[in-house]
Amino acid sequence: ATGATPVDYDEEFICCGTGVGNTEPEVSMQMLANKLSSAIKAGADAFVAICPACFQQLDTNQKKAGTQSNNTFDIPILYLTELYALAFGFNPDDLGLKFHRARLGDFLEKFGLKEPK
Repeated sequence: ATGATPVDYDEEFICCGTGVGNTEPEVSMQMLANKLSSAIKAGADAFVAICPACFQQLDTNQKKAGTQSNNTFDIPILYLTELYALAFGFNPDDLGLKFHRARLGDFLEKFGLKEPK
């Protein structure tokens, strides 16, 4: 129904690291870097989260995790409900996608949509 295909990846069932972020920030960023690297290596175009804490970690900290791990991460992050809304024809401007830190432009263009302004 969404047109999305789930991608299996090695770190799929491993925590994103947000749970240890306050006490072990370096460990948290390494966990995030491992998760993002694994998903990208497996061919993921975007990351879809159902957990608000995971969404926050993935969207706001991927640049920091990249810097710490000598990588560059710029993968779009969506809530599952946002993916559903896009699949059902909602306008990206109406979903608040412009407030995401990771840009969604290239991902949205694959579906004939424009990045929100």
